[in-house]
Amino acid sequence: MESLSTPILLPPAHVLDLLSTNESPEAEDTIFVQQYIQALEDRLTIWNVKHGMVPDVSQFNGERDDLMDSIQQYRGILSPIRRIPTEIVTKILRMVQQPLTEPSHLWHITHICSRWRAIALDDPFLWSTIEIFASFSNQTTIQQVFPARMIKARLVHSKDVPLHVRFDWSALWPFDNPPGTTDHFRLLMNTVISHSLRWERLTVEGDKGHTGFLFSLDRIRSRIPRLVKLEFYVNSPTATPFTYNKGWFEDAPNLREVYLSPPREHNPSEVKPAIIPSLPWRQIETYRALLAAQAHFDILRSAQNLRECTLMFPSEDESLPPLETNILLAELRRLDIEDGELLDYITAPALTDLIVNKSLDCVRPFLERSGATLTSLVLYLDERVSLDNDIVPIFRHCSSLIHLSLAPSPTHDPDTIADTLRLVFDPLKDSAVCPKLESLFYYDKSAIAVRTWVKCVEEFRDLVALRAENSPLRRVCVFLESFDSENVDVCTMRSRNAS
Repeated sequence: MESLSTPILLPPAHVLDLLSTNESPEAEDTIFVQQYIQALEDRLTIWNVKHGMVPDVSQFNGERDDLMDSIQQYRGILSPIRRIPTEIVTKILRMVQQPLTEPSHLWHITHICSRWRAIALDDPFLWSTIEIFASFSNQTTIQQVFPARMIKARLVHSKDVPLHVRFDWSALWPFDNPPGTTDHFRLLMNTVISHSLRWERLTVEGDKGHTGFLFSLDRIRSRIPRLVKLEFYVNSPTATPFTYNKGWFEDAPNLREVYLSPPREHNPSEVKPAIIPSLPWRQIETYRALLAAQAHFDILRSAQNLRECTLMFPSEDESLPPLETNILLAELRRLDIEDGELLDYITAPALTDLIVNKSLDCVRPFLERSGATLTSLVLYLDERVSLDNDIVPIFRHCSSLIHLSLAPSPTHDPDTIADTLRLVFDPLKDSAVCPKLESLFYYDKSAIAVRTWVKCVEEFRDLVALRAENSPLRRVCVFLESFDSENVDVCTMRSRNAS
């Protein structure tokens, strides 16, 4: 048997170098590594045979540990992770990048190994999101979280690819910030603004009281040729719209998406009236904002090429202005509107998706006037909704409807909604109501007894199966907020013919 003193032939030097990298070994190098691991394992077997029967082997443990460590290290050279193609590693790194929870976390990835560092630094899209914000703990300063050299390095590594930029000073006060905070934030803004020719998406978020930050945007005038999407969440303290006629975005030939307010569902109580910058409205295709009705009307009259639109309103919004002329939105495909009363002011013949929060009595006249063919309809039902006068006429008009969602208020009578659902399901009552319907979602926030809805579900299950024999209806989902999680699946139904 081989002696413990017999030397083991080491692999070639270039193979030993693999111990300090994450490179994949060549085929012939793999053979060297496998042979060396086998020699180490044989040596470990000899050691166990020689010292296994010794009462006190503590004095020899160092030799055994060295052998085991060497085996582990060389097995690492054969690890499958080394054979992951560069394209896959790149995709993994891009997935890790979002969402950005810590500005410096992307740099930590470059410390994993030399190979991953080289891949990361060579991928410009990994560095193309530049976010500067002030929401961090009181124990750190903006200079520590966002050192200027880090922002400059990201800009260098992003090369010439389009940039996604975010400036967020919403956590800063106009006064009484830590020393140097405002100056450093403006320094970082100016650094990124110097690359505005590459901006593809821009998010600006904060209070208009920081006029110095807004004035920094003067430098982007006529220097944003690639800008496609603008999120300008600069708040106004009152419902009265405030217009910035600075011309920052007027000369943006590729600008198509404008969002002046974040989605209300993210934080409904925090969404404030928007500030309106000067924009090339005629070329805008997607628009979302929380504004008073008249401000919305002024924008819609200019934005004749809109394809998607979300109209939100302050809770203290004034009564609607007198109807002058109807606003024709010939290209509009999707409309999300919090108050259905505004439908009286709009005509949208190409509309396919409609979401309405209240004043449902205006929906049917709007559809008749527009001649629109809806395929998707979402209705938020309040306690004022009438089944016979509001819901049924809409359903009868929407013969092309494929998807329907109903969300009643917590105070709504569940029996009314049950009757509405029966109207859709039961072919014996009215087979012409929504004949093309494929899916229906019902979301109930009321505290209804579980046994009451289980009984309804059993009834609806039979109706769905009956309806599905002669129609495309395939899925009905009932979501009850008062249900425990284990009961939710009771209220998810698929027809017998569902794929």
